[in-house]
Amino acid sequence: MRESAARYVPHAGPMLLVKDITHNHADGGTVETAIAPDSMFVDSNGFVSPLIYVEILAQAFAALDGYTSHLEGKASGKGFLVGLKSCVFHDAPPVPAGAQMVATLDVEGRADAFTLVRGELTYEGELIMSGILKLYQPEQD
Repeated sequence: MRESAARYVPHAGPMLLVKDITHNHADGGTVETAIAPDSMFVDSNGFVSPLIYVEILAQAFAALDGYTSHLEGKASGKGFLVGLKSCVFHDAPPVPAGAQMVATLDVEGRADAFTLVRGELTYEGELIMSGILKLYQPEQD
């Protein structure tokens, strides 16, 4: 499958960091992205700043969650990244602008309006960042 992530993420323009949903299941999936060379998140040497890896994972989950809601005929709700646990930036080569990265996410648990999601970000098959995201998704009015 290949579905544009932009439709399911509240970000746009230069703040939209995810491209395509490539696999989806009820509790996660995979999302691909590549950061454009002219992005504000690319340093003067042409490499993607690792500081946005967490945001890539958060947006990837938003895309997957929004897509699942769409498939179920429900409106997509808002969500907020409120915490990180066991966040590791792995010893990996820098990611050049334009290179494909793959975010893989799996829900670890849900309680009330909170969701814990295990995320991994890879580049050329190598793990570059992993961690557990804590997300708050308030009920819609």
